[in-house]
Amino acid sequence: MALEGVPLLGYIISTLAFMVSALALLLGVDHWRKWALNLGVSFTLVPLVYVIFRYGLRVWLP
Repeated sequence: MALEGVPLLGYIISTLAFMVSALALLLGVDHWRKWALNLGVSFTLVPLVYVIFRYGLRVWLP
């Protein structure tokens, strides 16, 4: 039994965690607006990067 979705799920979770923590360190999170910006950018860039690499460049990320 192959678990084909597990690497993709791992990529999404680990990349989201990295993006949120990296942006929190760079922007600071002293106000709720910065948290909203941080989460918005993270949840937008992770799928965008996956789609660009998977379909545009034809490279498997996970």
